[in-house]
Amino acid sequence: MGLKKYIFSATVLIIAIAGYVFSLESGDYRIEIANTVLILPIAVWVIAPALLLFLATVLHILYYSFKAYLNKRSINKDRDNLLELVVNNLSGSNTNKEFKSDTFKELGNILNQLNISIIDTQFNTDHKTINSLAHKIIQINSGENVSLKEFKLDSNSSLVLQNNINRTKIDPDYCIDIINKASSNNEELVEAAFISVVKSKSFTTIKKLLENLTLNKTMTIELLLADAAYDNQFTFTSSEIIKCISKVNFNKKEYLLIAKRYTHRMPPEQLIKLFEDLSSNNESANEAYLYILFEYEMIDEIREIINNSQKDEFIPYKALLDLKDSGKHYNFENICYLKWLKKKS
Repeated sequence: MGLKKYIFSATVLIIAIAGYVFSLESGDYRIEIANTVLILPIAVWVIAPALLLFLATVLHILYYSFKAYLNKRSINKDRDNLLELVVNNLSGSNTNKEFKSDTFKELGNILNQLNISIIDTQFNTDHKTINSLAHKIIQINSGENVSLKEFKLDSNSSLVLQNNINRTKIDPDYCIDIINKASSNNEELVEAAFISVVKSKSFTTIKKLLENLTLNKTMTIELLLADAAYDNQFTFTSSEIIKCISKVNFNKKEYLLIAKRYTHRMPPEQLIKLFEDLSSNNESANEAYLYILFEYEMIDEIREIINNSQKDEFIPYKALLDLKDSGKHYNFENICYLKWLKKKS
């Protein structure tokens, strides 16, 4: 029974009882308490306990109704927080939510410690925001750039980052803007923007961007590979190449990759001198230098380096030199040790 119906029914009952008692006895009854005299009709004295019970019942109902209201409001707020937590989780935002109601507290605590992802391209739900976000995520994961403004996501979320990276593949002007503001942008985004610019912009534009940009290893490799490409207009001098490489820590394989690419781009004398200088400054470039020397059949120089090496150094190169000395002609494309170079070419 609702509160209004209870009040109405109780009031009618109390009035009926009072009226019936008054019709039987209309006199008064006197009570004296601590020199205080209280005179009331008998009918009032009869219904007094009912009135007290009525008031107590109403207060009881109001108290628990208010408590239920607060609980319902907490549940509704926790429900909104739960849905927001799902949205944040899907977008890659590391934002935890606090839950007050027992209904959602345990579930929220579990979700705060999980990563949620969309695995079904046919994902569908009646919740419009999550449904729309899920389909945006599917598009972003497939390499598309979409608008995410409606979701008001954290700009540092992984989803926003991936969406921006996707944009770098289709918007060269956006890439230049990202590079010009590199200090205030995510390093991964700057890297993606730079690689895209290297593949789409002129050498003049690239050189201007390099003036105020610090390259990481991946960016340096992409820049040098672009310079070494057959149909590319890049024309880095040997000193510029050495300057680029000196700022990052190349390993043996990376030096070898650069060496192989530049054999198609740079005159032999310049290339040999370049890697001679590189190897004199960094031992990791020694194998790349040997590769160049073998490429141009500089046997005397190769023999000098190998003779001055440790017993366990340059084993594949020593084997190749022995093969050449025995009249068998092989190159590095035939040796498993460097087959990865062919795949990179």
